[in-house]
Amino acid sequence: MRSYTDAREVNSDWSENGEIVLKLQMQSEYWSIKYYSLLISITSFLVASAWKDREGALNVKTEVTVQPGDAKEGSICYVAGSYFAVVQEGSTSVGPDVPYLVRRPDGSTESVPRHRLRHRLWHHVAFLGVTNEKQHVATTTQAFFSRQLEFWRLWNDEGRDAAHAFAARDRASPPQPSIADTAEDGTTGPAKTSVGGDAEMATEEPGEMDASENGDAEMATAEAGEVDAADVAAANTAAAKIAATATPPTAAAISAAAITHADPKFGAFLAELDFEEFVAWLGHADNATHFKSSNNQAIHWWSNQRDTLSFIRSIWIQYGCPGKGKGPWDGLGAMVKSKIRRDITNERCLTISKRIRSALEVAEHLRNLFSTPAWLSKHAHMKINEIVVFYINKDETDPSYPKFQWPTVEPKFSTFTDISKKSPVASAATSPASRALSRP
Repeated sequence: MRSYTDAREVNSDWSENGEIVLKLQMQSEYWSIKYYSLLISITSFLVASAWKDREGALNVKTEVTVQPGDAKEGSICYVAGSYFAVVQEGSTSVGPDVPYLVRRPDGSTESVPRHRLRHRLWHHVAFLGVTNEKQHVATTTQAFFSRQLEFWRLWNDEGRDAAHAFAARDRASPPQPSIADTAEDGTTGPAKTSVGGDAEMATEEPGEMDASENGDAEMATAEAGEVDAADVAAANTAAAKIAATATPPTAAAISAAAITHADPKFGAFLAELDFEEFVAWLGHADNATHFKSSNNQAIHWWSNQRDTLSFIRSIWIQYGCPGKGKGPWDGLGAMVKSKIRRDITNERCLTISKRIRSALEVAEHLRNLFSTPAWLSKHAHMKINEIVVFYINKDETDPSYPKFQWPTVEPKFSTFTDISKKSPVASAATSPASRALSRP
């Protein structure tokens, strides 16, 4: 299956449940160890700006697609006659006619001018789905996939910063103080208005005022208190609405504007990612029950997503053999759990409480660890370029936070005959108007 800039390749797998083991604990506490579940997904796509560039210098070992000389400029679609190659001899020269020696998959070489080479620059975004729900079933898997799909919808429609802001709006982000809890000088505690303050000063010195003045001061104090309470209540209501769409601190820290101050070149690259668009979702998972479901629930869910997501016109889900082969997602899950254990032992927990005692604090720690300009800059050219943390509480009741939609009645679906014997099995949902987008 060929990859193009309008598609997202997604590889997913549940990691083994992680343990939250305290640094110091009594032997009896061993039997009450808490666990967290971790769903790993790695989404990869080709950067459109790099693909469209026809003049930039290319280094040796750069992956390219060699297009025919008459290929339409700026096209991101497959052109008949194109083939994959690797740059054998790089160049520092810039220009459309700079020759490059490329090596074909069969080992043969060819000299090709730069304007025929499409740079296959990959960008990899890893998703860590953290929850206190131990079950790895279709319902929990679909909840995290729904968050991912909304993340990419926002990236597609509004840009990268909007997508990261959405991802961080959950209980793993530190709560912001309300209006009532923040004084004018920025400190916490009830703020006092100048009117209320003057009235209180007046009542503290009744001997200097006559009775009528004292009564007026008391009335002013009462009226000021009523007005303040109403204003604060209205302000808090407005603040709650703003908070629902505000950018959490961790998301703001990795925005293109924030990165640009420290690294203008890297910040400009992140800003270019705002213009990425995609219409195809190419998913892959093993044939485990939580991805396929023996009763076909997961396949049924995917088959209906294209009708509810207007920005996606083609969905392909491919199932491989369970436990056959390992990938970066497996290594990432092991690294994350080891990192959490070490940080608990070494007392380097990046949480408000400075401890990690729950799945919520696992998510908070991971988000503060990976959502930093330093981490992004260091991993700009590595196998994983960004890490997005999602958190879902299994007991969530507040509709403003993500939650699992457990079915009230166990659904029934028709089954795929011999699906476990045929590997891989691909399930596709494609709109009639976009079938031309399905790639061979």
